[in-house]
Amino acid sequence: GHLDVARAVAFGAADVGVASRDAALALGLGVVPLASERYDLALARASLDDPRLQRLLHELTSAGVRRELASMGYDPASAGAGVAEVA
Repeated sequence: GHLDVARAVAFGAADVGVASRDAALALGLGVVPLASERYDLALARASLDDPRLQRLLHELTSAGVRRELASMGYDPASAGAGVAEVA
């Protein structure tokens, strides 16, 4: 797993390894990004009226949540934005 790879590097059993940013940072390692990934939230159109979902989408666009996501290494630029509608 990611933490096992980071441990191997941290303890000198490996010079480099492919692991998540969080695993590397947890063990005080440097990070060289290899790729970026986009994560989407898929939901039924009927659920858009649910107040809990409305609250979640509102929070994803708030400055505080965006700052928190950025501090963890995520790019929050499109957080909370609609991406596509599928029939």
